Amino acid sequence: MPMHHLFWARNGIYHGLAALGVKPGDNVLVPSYHCTSLVEPIVKYGSNAKFYDINIDLTPNFDDVKEKIDRKTRAILAVHYFGFPQPIRKFRELCDKHNLYLIEDCAHILTGSTPEGIALGESGDISIFSWRKFLPIYDGGQMVINNPNLMLDLALDKGSFLFKLKVAKNTFERAFEDSRWGRMSGLSSLRKAVSFVFKYSAFVNASAASAQQVNSYEVEFDLKCVNLEMSAISKHILKRILIADVTEKRRRNYDFLATAVKSMRGLAPLYPDLREDVCPWMFPFLVPGTKDFQLLLRAKGIPAASWGGVIHPSLPLQKFPKARVLYDHLVFLPIHQGMEDRDLGMMIRVLGETLNESVGVDAKSFDDCVPLPALSGR
Repeated sequence: MPMHHLFWARNGIYHGLAALGVKPGDNVLVPSYHCTSLVEPIVKYGSNAKFYDINIDLTPNFDDVKEKIDRKTRAILAVHYFGFPQPIRKFRELCDKHNLYLIEDCAHILTGSTPEGIALGESGDISIFSWRKFLPIYDGGQMVINNPNLMLDLALDKGSFLFKLKVAKNTFERAFEDSRWGRMSGLSSLRKAVSFVFKYSAFVNASAASAQQVNSYEVEFDLKCVNLEMSAISKHILKRILIADVTEKRRRNYDFLATAVKSMRGLAPLYPDLREDVCPWMFPFLVPGTKDFQLLLRAKGIPAASWGGVIHPSLPLQKFPKARVLYDHLVFLPIHQGMEDRDLGMMIRVLGETLNESVGVDAKSFDDCVPLPALSGR
């Protein structure tokens, strides 16, 4: 099957629309719960992102999906959130029934399959992966074309020498940050040396300014970067990573957190049980009593995150109360394979302390969207 290695996964969505023959002005159905980097490639391509409802457990509201299909609809985008499989077979059947294309967003997937044994990434007409979310690389996305009737002749740009040097520097820094050896002074000195080499090269190169500005981790979609190829250094690392080892460590870390939070009042793990065929990206949980709980954790040094600040401006949030609950109350913690028991233990300790200090649990509902016991499973 044809595949293209791209600098960012979001570039795969942009080029994927061309592979599908989607035209400017056509509609692409997109989940109401998202990061803006998912929507921007569609908008910049010239198509319309039309949003469908998502339930509190992140499953799609298929009744709403069906209602949103109209004569301008050409594709449906499905997201496997946090590494956990969505009902992709049902998405596939719906697309086949209405003669639509399926875009399978596997940006949160390293490996895995559905309960029926369907490998994630094989059901979409195109599938998008983001290896940098899991691995010690700065860049790295991939678009896979599963539909044999589709082809895409894509000429990619490898970038200038200075750009490649910047990627090498950022890759080193990413590996440094991920590594448990990052605290050692020897590596710290080496990191400074690499940074100096890049800055010196940038100083003597006339194109330095543009090379340093392009391809940041900002969520905005930059058309200047859309044709960039995945860097050679990231491809090299990707080929040599033992995926099974990464999966095993991530699952272990997820189970550590899932077990530790069972007794915590005011917190509801979105996926309290980890199936054998799942490699999780993050540990997502709901805190119904406090909006933007992740900010409290970050103030204490815990790298918690949410999508509350990265909603695409075209989303009419007032029409999607369940999505609003998710943006306000869904928090996710890292479970990176480089984390050790002491790191996880520290996160759990701070999490428990912060819950005790700040959370007032509304045991009845999230604004009448769903009762708390149904979420917590307890």
